[in-house]
Amino acid sequence: MGIIQKLRGTTVSTTVKGTTVQGVTVREVTAAGVTTGSAAEKSTTDLTAAQIKALYTTPLALVSAPGAGKIISVLNIVVKYVFGTTAFTGSNNLEFRYTSSNGAKVTADVDAALLLAASGTNYRSVAGVVTELTPVANAPIVVNVPTANPAQGLGTASITVYYRTLTP
Repeated sequence: MGIIQKLRGTTVSTTVKGTTVQGVTVREVTAAGVTTGSAAEKSTTDLTAAQIKALYTTPLALVSAPGAGKIISVLNIVVKYVFGTTAFTGSNNLEFRYTSSNGAKVTADVDAALLLAASGTNYRSVAGVVTELTPVANAPIVVNVPTANPAQGLGTASITVYYRTLTP
C-alpha cells in the first residue's frame, strides 16, 4: 500500500511558523512526484459543520507543506457546500492562503453567500487573486474566514485544490 492510500481517511495536523492547523480528513490525494515541477496534483478535504464554525480561530490545512525549497502553485480551488438543516450566520468569505490566516492569498475568495445558502448543494470555483503572486516556500495551503467564526450552521463542505509543486 502506497503513502497516498495510507493518507486517505486520516486526520492530519501540522505546525508551521508557530501556527497549528489541524483536524482535516484527507479524502483524496494524487501526485506526480517530479522534483522540478510536478504534473497537476489535487487534494480534496471534507469539512464538518464544527470545523466550518471554527475557521476563524482554527484555519485548516488543505495541502501540506511540500518540503524545503519547494513551492505550491495553486491552479484552481473548487468548493462544494451541502446545506444542512440550518444555514450558517455571519458574513465571512472563505479565504485561501499560504501558511496561516495571516499568510499571502493564493486565490480569490469564495463569497460569504456560499455558507449563508439556505438550501441545496452549491458549488464555487476560484483561481488567481492578483497578476503577480509571491509564493511562500515550504508552506501549506490553508482555508480560513477573515472576521469571526460562522455560527449556527449545520452544512458540510468539500474543498478540492488543484495545484503544482515546484522547485524553482
